[in-house]
Amino acid sequence: MSHCVALLSGGKDSVYTIVYLQKHGISIDCLLHLEPSKPKESENNSYMFQTALHEAIPYLAEAMNIPLINYQFESNSSICIDSNYVPTQNDEIENLYLGVKEVLNKFPQIDSICCGAIASTYQSNRLKNVANRCGLKVLVPLWQKDQKEVLNEIIESNLDVRLVKVCSMGLNQNDIGKSLAQMKEKLLRLNKLCGASVVGEGGEFESFVFDGPSFKKRLEVDFDVITELEDDYAPICYMNIKSIHCIDKN
Repeated sequence: MSHCVALLSGGKDSVYTIVYLQKHGISIDCLLHLEPSKPKESENNSYMFQTALHEAIPYLAEAMNIPLINYQFESNSSICIDSNYVPTQNDEIENLYLGVKEVLNKFPQIDSICCGAIASTYQSNRLKNVANRCGLKVLVPLWQKDQKEVLNEIIESNLDVRLVKVCSMGLNQNDIGKSLAQMKEKLLRLNKLCGASVVGEGGEFESFVFDGPSFKKRLEVDFDVITELEDDYAPICYMNIKSIHCIDKN
């Protein structure tokens, strides 16, 4: 059996990847989350890591009942932005490398690393760079899959996926907190109208998973919506958590 560390953003792709691999006999021994150094979503910018709802990650790991290691990266530290990554001092990818090394010190049986990359060569190349340096296999089951197929698979998995940030024409504050299933038809329309990615690969939206069939607990949140950029066509809005709890499903 392969033993894997999963990169966890909290979004639909990373969580669905974990569920998918578990169903196919892969042991997810640890979750690794790269946490931004600045607490406010509006202060964070990363080419590699999702920062929306990063404060909810420990609750998600508890709900999934998998050990979590949080490793901080400096906000706005995407220094080497060429497609092919070269190890660069103070780049956020070096924080990922150090985080993986910490995981391997605590879980030496781990032989692979997974993430939810679908179409980003930028992300895939960086994961491969870190994996090669750490002697790990890379598992990316969603890589280059048809995006509409991925959308359907995630909805059919019965994960409770909700939009937590929007930044695209046709999306607005009213979409924050809606489930992926509720948003499906709208996302398909926007794809047809303007080519928007139905799974948010172009940064159109970010999501977070609040429950799943295999979870031991579910997340319950009270939130409001912050509009970072007012715009008639493509406002930037995100979920601001006021309170969050893990609820035992038994």
